[in-house]
Amino acid sequence: MPIDFNKLNDPVFREQVRREREEAEEKQAKKDAELQGHLNKCLDAYERLPERERSFILSCRTCISTHRQLSEAQEKWLRDISARLGG
Repeated sequence: MPIDFNKLNDPVFREQVRREREEAEEKQAKKDAELQGHLNKCLDAYERLPERERSFILSCRTCISTHRQLSEAQEKWLRDISARLGG
């Protein structure tokens, strides 16, 4: 697909792309903060968790601290563990 430089130079198009990017970044930041909250809750209760979940929580901490995305399954499991811990 060829690059349309005229479109890239169009101020209206550039503004639209900027808004879309900012919205996506804001949405990702909210999701990241939510996951960090779940992770913190799990880390606070680390000693009460079974060994398998401890290992999982540590791997999540590594992923999150290195700005890598968790898979949907990992996110679900993290949320499930956090919900089980209460609050």
